Parts: sequence; structure tokens; C-alpha cells
Amino acid sequence: MKLLVHRPCSWGVMQSKTCTWISSLSNQLASVSDDYRLAHYETGTSRIAIGRNNAAAAAIRGDFDYLLMIDPDMEPDLYVGDPRFPLAEKFIESSLWFLKDNPVAIVGAPATLSDGTSNVRIFHGSEDEARRSSSLLALTDSEVAERVAEPRMERVSAIGTGLAIVPVEVFRRVESPWFADIYDDEISTLLLGQDYRFCLHCGAAGVPAYANWFSFSGHWQYQCLGIPGIDLIDDATIHTESALDEAARQCC
Repeated sequence: MKLLVHRPCSWGVMQSKTCTWISSLSNQLASVSDDYRLAHYETGTSRIAIGRNNAAAAAIRGDFDYLLMIDPDMEPDLYVGDPRFPLAEKFIESSLWFLKDNPVAIVGAPATLSDGTSNVRIFHGSEDEARRSSSLLALTDSEVAERVAEPRMERVSAIGTGLAIVPVEVFRRVESPWFADIYDDEISTLLLGQDYRFCLHCGAAGVPAYANWFSFSGHWQYQCLGIPGIDLIDDATIHTESALDEAARQCC
């Protein structure tokens, strides 16, 4: 098994916990396969779509099996080991086992937007619907709570790819460019981000996308953000009055 990790910037720009997680990949891969190769692809461009297209092309040229994409402010496996979420699993291990039975699919980790809103980046619907209403990109707290309490691999139309693993066969089957931001030409307003467009583009070609609810990812900007309404376990207060906190209690 050959896995290429796309880092959109240098180590020095990434969050320390993101770097630590990437550094642990060799041990994680060893738990899935006795024969693996791990390589890194760093891009310096500020345009994430360009960097990801270049990384996908490099994965094809290098005959890799998987491309792992991770943003510099992600904290994967945020709730692994948290007693409130005993069903939480590591992203790499759970995703690769799933992909063994579903070899041509996109798997992403649910994550909260970096502004701390409850918009967990998952979407059900068509590209036209996504362009017409950004509210369709949000899950309510109760919808997130249900998935947290009973995690599963959920087929979705699109998922934010701050942390995602994609079999390289997907890029061979789907026409490039794979990643592209969609704008309103008249007012230069972003209508559809490159990650949503990628999933919808692949879906039109018969490649499904899945949200790995076993492995919620933290998202940094100024502080680590996890599941909306549920404090991180090392915080002074754990319980809050929300539907999500009820889900956390149900998991225990």
C-alpha cells in the first residue's frame, strides 16, 4: 500500500498537533498493512485547489494507492480515547478498512468550521442546490447529535476535505481538473468551494463520498474546535445544555 500525504504548506506553518498526527502515520499504517510506503508532497501555492490538483497528479505519476489531504489547522482523532465517545476510532485505520470494501470512494472526517459555528461541513443535495443556498451546507445540532451517538460511514453528496483520503483510482476515473472553486462571474462571489465541487464532480462520475462519523476532527484557527456544544474533555466544564451534550451522555 502506497500513501501520499499532501501538505499545503511547510511544517513550520502547520499547527503542532497537526504535525504530530502526520508524524504518527507510519505507526498507524503499520496497523493496517504489513507492506506500506509513505511519502509527502508539499505545495507552496496559496491556492488550495491548485495545490490539490498538483498533488493528485503527483499521486498518479508515482503510482500511489491513496492520497491523504490534510489542512494545516486540523486535529484528527479528536475524541479517540474520550470516555464519552467509546465508539470513536482513528481516521486512517477506520477509513482504510472501509475502503478495502469500497475501493473507489472519498472518505472525509466531519469537522466544525473554523469560526465555531455549528456548520459541520457535510452536504446532501445537488450542485445547483448548493449554489442557490449556502444554508443547505449546514447540519443542525440535533442532526450532529444523532450521528455522534451512533457513528457510521454516511454517504453524502459532499464533505469538506480538511481531512480526507481518496483512492488514486478516483483521479484516474474522473476528468481533471478535480478541484476548482466556482464563482459568480458578475460579483466574484464564491458559490461553491473546491472541496464540495470535487465531491459533486466525482459523484456525477459515479464515485460516492462518505463522512466518517467514527472520527470527528478538531479544527484550529485561534483555538481548537470540536463538536458544537460539546466541550473538549480537558476543559474545566464538560457538560453544556444542548442536544449534543445529551448525545455525549448517551454514548457513555
